[in-house]
Amino acid sequence: MNEVPFRNLASAREEYIKLAEELSAVKLVVARTEALEAENSDLKVQFENAQKSMAEITGQLASRDNLLGTKDEEIKTLSGNLSVLNVRCADLEKNAKSVKAQARELVAASAGPPAPVDNSEMEMTENDLIRAMAAETDTKKLNALYRQLKAQRAGK
Repeated sequence: MNEVPFRNLASAREEYIKLAEELSAVKLVVARTEALEAENSDLKVQFENAQKSMAEITGQLASRDNLLGTKDEEIKTLSGNLSVLNVRCADLEKNAKSVKAQARELVAASAGPPAPVDNSEMEMTENDLIRAMAAETDTKKLNALYRQLKAQRAGK
């Protein structure tokens, strides 16, 4: 025999309403799923771009690290050179003092008055005065150098 799933029109209408409600709920879920899939694809693109940027930044950091390592080595080398030059400068200053002392002994042995050997006691040449004036920024020292140059020129 033919079985009718619904006993009457009212039960069929109730079943239809339930199915229509389920259909609308499923349509909402499908619409939300499509929206989430679109958002997910956008996020995937953003993630790939972020990964590319991260790779570039990592490369830049590695290159900067190499540069810093090179500069550190250069600083160590220059520090070593500086200490060697400081020692050499100190040796030259000691030798200069001994040369000054020898010059004074030589003048004293020749029965003359001790000669001023210190650079501050020596008279500067006209060219030295002009160079010193060009390099000087302090007005008092510049005026003193100018007076010394003027006196030197007047003495000639």
